Amino acid sequence: MVVNDNLLSISQTFFSPDTVQKISDAIGQTSEKTRAALQSVIPTLMNGIVDVGTTPEGAAKLVDIINTNNFENVSKPDERFIPAGHEVIHKIFGNNLNTIISKLESATGVGVNGVTKMLDMAAPVFMSVLGSKVKYEKTSSMGIMHFLSDQKIAMSGFTSHVTTATTQAHEKIKSFKLPKQDIPWRGILLTALVLLGVYLWWLAANQIPTPMVATTPDGKVITNLMKFPPVRDLERFIVEGTEQELPKHFKFERLHFVSGEIGLARGSEPELDRIANVLRKNPTSRVRIEGFTDNVGPEERNQRLSASRAQQVKDQLVGRGIEAGRIDVVGYGSANPIANNSMVHGRAANNRVELVVTKLK
Repeated sequence: MVVNDNLLSISQTFFSPDTVQKISDAIGQTSEKTRAALQSVIPTLMNGIVDVGTTPEGAAKLVDIINTNNFENVSKPDERFIPAGHEVIHKIFGNNLNTIISKLESATGVGVNGVTKMLDMAAPVFMSVLGSKVKYEKTSSMGIMHFLSDQKIAMSGFTSHVTTATTQAHEKIKSFKLPKQDIPWRGILLTALVLLGVYLWWLAANQIPTPMVATTPDGKVITNLMKFPPVRDLERFIVEGTEQELPKHFKFERLHFVSGEIGLARGSEPELDRIANVLRKNPTSRVRIEGFTDNVGPEERNQRLSASRAQQVKDQLVGRGIEAGRIDVVGYGSANPIANNSMVHGRAANNRVELVVTKLK
């Protein structure tokens, strides 16, 4: 069965270098240790959401959480959503939460606070799939239950023996009676189940994705947003780049807007400071700020919103001492998507602002 938005594809986004670094900064661990820890945390959380949401009561609980939060707009882990994420993991794991955190702490070595923060930051991203369905597609709690049931099938469909082993492990944990000997059988079984979840995630993550082909406004064909270098590489290009490479597109990494508005979200300032500093040091360069949206809502509104967001970035740079005449702005609305608008993470990717170098010297 083909599933439009799926938790497995969302799970893979946690292992991009930028996301791993962001989470490692938040929990105070190295990126290598964070990446290793995510291989246990992400499958555990993903399976927890599916297990809860495949019952009528659990699905209604998830919809209730969605209706009080704007999860549909969360495309990446963000510390601003930690309180909401904490509410999610409490309602997913209930009285078992402390036990699960303890097991993950033992498996990952990042400490209770680190594991908790990772779960809190990851939960809203997974909930964005469900939030999009509830807010945009008007999906009911029963629809969410059926959707997550399909997810369970999709997640278990990679290998029959993993499915069988996982199911058997679930049944053993539910029915197992501890023997009188002082042997931690329940802990052993829970650890085995977590490892099976990691293996299932690994199988999904190593499937070869179908690239999204798109064309930029200046005619360049790209296959993925990751083809654009990050703005942290802007200075190197301005110093070492050539006129033949122009126009050169760069993607923002930490520039975010309040949902449906032109106001910048908290945390965007450092990236703007970095760009302004580069432009001050290279006074002959010129750039263009391009705004884009997804295809939700009237195109006229999307056009205005994309242009206003691009202008907002320009105003921020001008306020940092950059001459207004060096910065052009344009809004393209929902034109030139770089991802699939039918998927929640695709819409998040299409809601973007790009910086384009148009002149070097």
